[in-house]
Amino acid sequence: MATDKLYTPEDEAILERTDPPFSPLTMFVCTFEAVLTNINLTHEALIELLEPKGAIKALNCNFGHKVQPGYERFGKKPKPAREVHVARGGSLTRGRQLTPAVVRLRKPQGDATCFNSALEVTIIPGPEDNPPAAVQKYLAQNPNKHYAVKSFPTTGKTQVPGVVCASLEDGSYVARLWAKFLTEAGIAANPEEPITVARETPIMLNFKYFLYRRDERVILNLSAVADHLETAKSAYEFAERTRGIEKAELAVAEKMFKTANRDAWSIYEGAEKSSELPFPVREIKRVQDGQNISFKFVSPAGKKVRVNMFYRGKVNILGSADFETPKAIYAYLSALVSSRWEKLVSIQPLPDQARRTHGASKPKPKSSSAAALPGSAATATSGGDLNPPENAARASEDATLDKEQRQDIENDQENPLDGDAK
Repeated sequence: MATDKLYTPEDEAILERTDPPFSPLTMFVCTFEAVLTNINLTHEALIELLEPKGAIKALNCNFGHKVQPGYERFGKKPKPAREVHVARGGSLTRGRQLTPAVVRLRKPQGDATCFNSALEVTIIPGPEDNPPAAVQKYLAQNPNKHYAVKSFPTTGKTQVPGVVCASLEDGSYVARLWAKFLTEAGIAANPEEPITVARETPIMLNFKYFLYRRDERVILNLSAVADHLETAKSAYEFAERTRGIEKAELAVAEKMFKTANRDAWSIYEGAEKSSELPFPVREIKRVQDGQNISFKFVSPAGKKVRVNMFYRGKVNILGSADFETPKAIYAYLSALVSSRWEKLVSIQPLPDQARRTHGASKPKPKSSSAAALPGSAATATSGGDLNPPENAARASEDATLDKEQRQDIENDQENPLDGDAK
């Protein structure tokens, strides 16, 4: 990082470390999966037997579409047939003979409007459906919310995207509401037994949080973050390769490794203990369009979890199948940014006119204590709180979020995330 930049006293105050560096970890959407028992029908047969009513507003599959009056927007219509243009000529064989070009089209299932083998169900619960208190509160605040469920009746698997409660109780509730509807429709394989939910689990959890910033000019140095991650990845792989070798041989190999990665090692060095990777990291994609970097962690279960970091401080953790993995990633990135704040957090310069108005000064040297590892205040919250606390946007009095970030956090406060995560 360059040290010859000019900073105003205001800049130096703005760049002071925030503790904790990030807002609480918040789940913002989940895809929930349930398995129904006592059902064994094709979606083609099921669409003929069912009529939408109550909370079930629309039924769609490739072999039929049914909607309640007033909910026609949820009905799916066949798309116009695509025109296929076959290129003239073709390819040359070894004998230099021109072979004709062949275009093969997959035969669509039915009218090709829906997911194959699935019955797509639009569910909008109302107060008369007795939803749990947290779900009822969220639906009252978000009257346009609907659940676009995919049900596979031959296997019983049912996916509920768009689950928003941290406790996942809206996903469980919607799956059971669908099972109850099917039972009342009389299509159970064993008419003497109800259709029930035998198993339920999240299959994709998405989280978000933000860097606390005292000013909109404060940004994440994404190139430095990528350098650190690449070095941490190499160090992780180096440790795996050299496990069990003699100390003298290891010292030589380690010296060669650090010399070969000198520039990136300067970012990584000094934060090694606080920045040990919780899981192997893969597919580090450096700054894209100046906006964000992307990388993946491989969880103990082998699931790849994507992390997107944006220069304005937003962080998304996408595609986890459990709650523990995002918490570990959150803890790692919190410790990393806190311990390497001077290298990983920067400030956008003022325009020349504004700088002349404020007056510039040479940057003051940072005290050694400013670069210390995160203290108890940071580590106490580094595990992440899956349920945003009251007034999350004002959790740190010194932290000033930009308008977009503040609005997102205030929206989260309105969501019924007060239940403990399962």
